[in-house]
Amino acid sequence: METWNPVAGAVEFLDDVELKGKLVEERQFLKAWGFTAESSDLIIFRIAKGEA
Repeated sequence: METWNPVAGAVEFLDDVELKGKLVEERQFLKAWGFTAESSDLIIFRIAKGEA
């Protein structure tokens, strides 16, 4: 059984072509869906300072 914890914090969007390239290589399904490091539709974000 899964449990979900709410998370609160500010979202930080990352526009990092090198990181996108690494993610596409490590997660082959992204490449299969047509994403590349230059894809503007591939959005990376993080919650740097949050509470769970």
